[in-house]
Amino acid sequence: MAAFRRCVIALAVLALFAGLASAQIVQPMTCSFTSGFTANARVEGKTELLADMIMTCTGGTSPGAGALTTMNLTVNLPAAVTSRIVQSVASPAASVSEALLLIDDPGDGNASLVAGFGNGATPTVCQYSAFVNGCPSFLGSSGGFPIMTSLNGGNTTAANIYQGVITGTNAITFFGVPVLPPVTSGALRKYRFTNFRINASALAAGTNIIPSVGVTGGTASSPITFTQSGIQVGTVQTSLKVSVAGNAAFTTFTTITNCATASVTPAGIITFTELNPSAFRTRTAPNATAGSGFGGTLTQTTPQSTASYTESGYEIATPGATTGVTAGLADFGTRLKAVFSNVPAGVHVFVSVGNILNASATTQIASNVPVASAGNNNTNSLALLLGGAENASYLAATAATPLSFSAGGQPLSTTPFVDIGVPAGGGGGQAVWEILNTNTGQNEAISFLVWATVPAGTTTGQASVNLSYAPSGAAAPTPATTIPNFVDPNASTPMNSFLVSTCKSVLLFPFVSSLGGFDTGLAIANTSTDTGVYTTTPQNGTCTFNLYGTPTPVAIPPVTIASGNTAGILLSSLNPGFTGYSIATCTFNFAHGFAYVIDWTTALQSSAMGYLALEMGNGTTRNAAITNEAQGVH
Repeated sequence: MAAFRRCVIALAVLALFAGLASAQIVQPMTCSFTSGFTANARVEGKTELLADMIMTCTGGTSPGAGALTTMNLTVNLPAAVTSRIVQSVASPAASVSEALLLIDDPGDGNASLVAGFGNGATPTVCQYSAFVNGCPSFLGSSGGFPIMTSLNGGNTTAANIYQGVITGTNAITFFGVPVLPPVTSGALRKYRFTNFRINASALAAGTNIIPSVGVTGGTASSPITFTQSGIQVGTVQTSLKVSVAGNAAFTTFTTITNCATASVTPAGIITFTELNPSAFRTRTAPNATAGSGFGGTLTQTTPQSTASYTESGYEIATPGATTGVTAGLADFGTRLKAVFSNVPAGVHVFVSVGNILNASATTQIASNVPVASAGNNNTNSLALLLGGAENASYLAATAATPLSFSAGGQPLSTTPFVDIGVPAGGGGGQAVWEILNTNTGQNEAISFLVWATVPAGTTTGQASVNLSYAPSGAAAPTPATTIPNFVDPNASTPMNSFLVSTCKSVLLFPFVSSLGGFDTGLAIANTSTDTGVYTTTPQNGTCTFNLYGTPTPVAIPPVTIASGNTAGILLSSLNPGFTGYSIATCTFNFAHGFAYVIDWTTALQSSAMGYLALEMGNGTTRNAAITNEAQGVH
């Protein structure tokens, strides 16, 4: 009996050591995090695309045959997730986003260790709504390398792309991701997180974006160890500077006088400057050949390993997605918006269709949209969208026929222009341009010219302009419905644009009198009609005589003077007993005055003298350096 007990104890000890030996050979799969680059997240952006984050795993213990164990990975970000929702699932309720987890970078174009598997596999999306807890995935083997198969004992690759579900304002979770340790020395297992967008406008410029990753799941036979829990995938940066004027032709926005309706009057220049080289982005990666590949049909199906200069990320159609929605695909490239306000009644505002730095381009990418020649250091071309079209579909307005003003009407006669459609009663209007090609690696300045037509002699006022990215709004979308999307930091501080001022001539009559036996006749000629040397444009208007002296004068009604005519007043008939001076303001150019002072103090003797009125310019300033008054021109 004692011998039996000793035997049982010995067997128990052997079993314990066997169990310990077995436990010692179960090695965890060790994972670390890296990023191919650090994305520039625009502080103005609400749907900023972050750099891919890569979880690289080594080692581990080969799982037993059959279904692979799974894990859930949750990524937490420092701001609200704005990745697009591609599908809403009713039960269990879930918002399935465009954020994706790629296993071993399927279809990346590099040589594969196992043909048809790993990075050589066809990208296959596991539809979350069909397999809430993950898609079927089993252990297989080829050439000594472990592979994932869709059937137990099969030779077809399992799903290798998993959809992220928004599980919190700042969190995305990937459910049911298979765990397959690479085991073999030197072999790697990659889990790539891509298509993460956040509302960067909620963060301060200079903020480093470092996600944290949590994992649940796995089993004792497939443990996972993180050696690093996060990596920098972006830095929030101020990306846009806006300005008016700023070139040799325009030092400020122009002052336009309403003397006569012009065919077109140069009004200024507006400029958008990127403050980091990836601020201006195309919708997708354009072809190298100018004029091709801008229709948004090119897809980006390889992982991001360098800085992104596109608004789109990793693009792939996902099962069950809303019609027309492709994961990773932006709605359009970066858009730039100019909003004009306080435009006086009757004024038409025109803007150039494209970047004026490339106005000489001859090739086109779409109807009436020019493209600059290769090698230009500035953005090659931009499409113009009209009116309130900041959310319009990609290139929707390029079929519109822009205007080309005649030579002499504006500095660049070959540049097409479009009327932005300010209402007849005045107010506002806007123009939106879209980046269609961009030079990577350098900050660019993009300028558009502004022109205006002003009705004669009626309207005046200071117009304003606000420059920003588009589309823009006050609220941050969570999740996004339009990509890209921005805030407008300049909305409350629009800049002055062109000023429409009254067309006028100002004349000074330095001595006038109707006191005692004196009297003064004041005459003004409207010389705006001239078909000879100067060929001026005729201007009709009125002149108002303002008297300054004693006694307090009676106001004189305006005198209407048609172009080519002369009119005047006799002082004694309007203000008898007055002595002083008069400043006459006329609502037309080229007014000239003459005064005739008569002394009738006695019936036996009289005298008279006449003089030319002093011309004081348009009356906006009495600058001694430029007025005839200072030069003694009488």
